[in-house]
Amino acid sequence: MTAGRFGKGETLQDRKFPQGIRPDPLSAGLLLLCCLVAPAFSAPVESAAKSDATSASKKPSAQNLLAQAQAFENQKQYALAVQAYRSYLDLRPKDEKARAGLARALTLQGHFEDAQKQYEHLLTRSLEDTSLQMGLARVRVGQKKFSEAQALFERILSKTPGNLEAKRGLADALYENGRHALALPHYEALYLATKSPEVAEQIRKIQAEPNDSSPAPAPSPPPAPPPSSQQPLERARAMETAGQHNAAISAYQEHLLAHPEDNDARSALARLLILRGQYSQAISAYREILSRHPSDLNALLMLGKVSASQWKMSDGRRYYEAALRVSPGNLEAERGLADILYWHGEFNEALRYYEDVFRATPDRMVEQRIQQIKAEQVVSPEAKIGVASATPTLPFRSYVKMGYGQSDYTQKVPDERDGLLEVAAPVGGYTVVAKMEYLKRFGLDDVPLTTELHGPLWRKAWGIVSGSFAINPGFVPNFRIGTQIFQNLSVLHQSLSFLEASFGYERLAYTYRADTSPTLSIPAQDVSLLTPSLIVYLPSNVWLTEKLYYIPETGSTTLSSKLTWRPTERLQLFASGGFGTSGERIYAFQDFTRAKTRTIQGGAIFPITDQISGELSGAYEDRGFLYVRRGGTFNLIWHW
Repeated sequence: MTAGRFGKGETLQDRKFPQGIRPDPLSAGLLLLCCLVAPAFSAPVESAAKSDATSASKKPSAQNLLAQAQAFENQKQYALAVQAYRSYLDLRPKDEKARAGLARALTLQGHFEDAQKQYEHLLTRSLEDTSLQMGLARVRVGQKKFSEAQALFERILSKTPGNLEAKRGLADALYENGRHALALPHYEALYLATKSPEVAEQIRKIQAEPNDSSPAPAPSPPPAPPPSSQQPLERARAMETAGQHNAAISAYQEHLLAHPEDNDARSALARLLILRGQYSQAISAYREILSRHPSDLNALLMLGKVSASQWKMSDGRRYYEAALRVSPGNLEAERGLADILYWHGEFNEALRYYEDVFRATPDRMVEQRIQQIKAEQVVSPEAKIGVASATPTLPFRSYVKMGYGQSDYTQKVPDERDGLLEVAAPVGGYTVVAKMEYLKRFGLDDVPLTTELHGPLWRKAWGIVSGSFAINPGFVPNFRIGTQIFQNLSVLHQSLSFLEASFGYERLAYTYRADTSPTLSIPAQDVSLLTPSLIVYLPSNVWLTEKLYYIPETGSTTLSSKLTWRPTERLQLFASGGFGTSGERIYAFQDFTRAKTRTIQGGAIFPITDQISGELSGAYEDRGFLYVRRGGTFNLIWHW
């Protein structure tokens, strides 16, 4: 077959290709070997899946766990209720009603710290939920933090003035905090509404307390001057201490009219405005502080928290990021930013901050969020996505690769010489790869430039988008563009988590006619390359990849079977075999010309030093009447 076999006006579809090509005994043997190896490795996975399915069938369902938790709570078996709620939330971590039930049971059990964390987590999403505020107020009472409980009860009563439970809670908080005289009118109002004997007894107890006759444990302070004669700042602080927040707010505002530079007073005013639910005014107050002191950490943190509670996520993110610039590693800022990133669906970035927080202060809620994110993440060992590892691990994300390859051919085809320079860097959860190749084949020199973007897609899916071009090429396409999408099949059923399917498409554009060898020439025509594949994940960090190469324009097809083993984080070995009618390395027209093909390859990536690894591979490719190619490549990888 010679270059002259293309007639005038002849297209790629008009080309006559050898027909009736069948695999020879060696090809059939390769296929048989792959068929035997795959079941041997997958058998443990199947048995493990059956075992998991059997054990899972014995576990109570989420609905049963929730019913058990509620039953235990009604029976006042709070320890069992807490255990059941936790088990349910492991399966349904987003069920806020169940989390509120857990917080309630923890409170009744006396585990106030854990209950506080649960309520505060819920309030970050539903800041105005009075039932959650009531639960947190009960926790504050249990912790003997009566001033904070008082503020919460007052906030509830400002929205629901007739809430009897909040009235009783406020009266009790004032009484326990030693403010019996302030508690008395609240008890009296409560008695008028409920006629409760217990409340009546509390009223009699307060009224029976001596005023001046009984000795006091400490000398009484001198009588306070009338409010009008006090300075506004002193009056504001006194009113705040007495729980008279509206009067305190007015006094702080009066003081700030005369002293606008007093950031402490403005911060106290903003804090009271938040307690009263006046978020816009509070935000304005904190912004006023930042206008004078842009690095005020407390103002940045409070603005981040209030903005997030109002679902102004972009503002909240900006303030938390500014707080981290002022105070790197600040746990409150990291936690707040992690929550915002999580709600925005930026799971990879959120995971990094959650893990930082969890390392510093182990928290069950943060741990659950980490587990939830990881359950949604791609687990493919070849995916260059997600949070970059602190140490170099395969697949490398930040590296420079330099390599050289050499192959010899039969049929008097000139030897091949290849050079490679490749650079990669992570950008958030994505990885950008740029490479320049020097290819010397068929006595011609080409330098294609390629860029790839690896990134996450939807649930358990990731993909690659690539594009390359070459200036005035001799045998490679002028440009090629393509994509490959990978999807773990656990989205269909958890028992299929060991399978990952993918589909790839590339378009190769040859806009020139050229003689590339004595055996073939390139017509000016585009071709498509389809590459569906299935990856089977096996035990011991081994996976089998079955990949099909198909060129519709020529009908060329090749099936490749590749077995990969990664025993350590930086050591990887592979062996593959393929047969069909096209090559697996698609550049020149010869690579997809329909010809009987057999390919055997093998290679390894291995560590040399802490920051340098080597990559070695070899290949034998028999392209029938076209040529036989034998060669290898060696790359050095500097990673960090």
